[in-house]
Amino acid sequence: MAGHWNWDGLPCANGPNVTVDGGRIVFVTPDSRFVHLIESETSQETRTRVV
Repeated sequence: MAGHWNWDGLPCANGPNVTVDGGRIVFVTPDSRFVHLIESETSQETRTRVV
């Protein structure tokens, strides 16, 4: 899940960069930053909550 993502309709540089930091998933774009706390995960699904 971590890495630089390309979203449809956005130039690559504007897509989110996703990192994992201390059990949290952090989504960063040039305009925003969202931190998600991992609540549960399996091999096919990760459930998060925005903090």
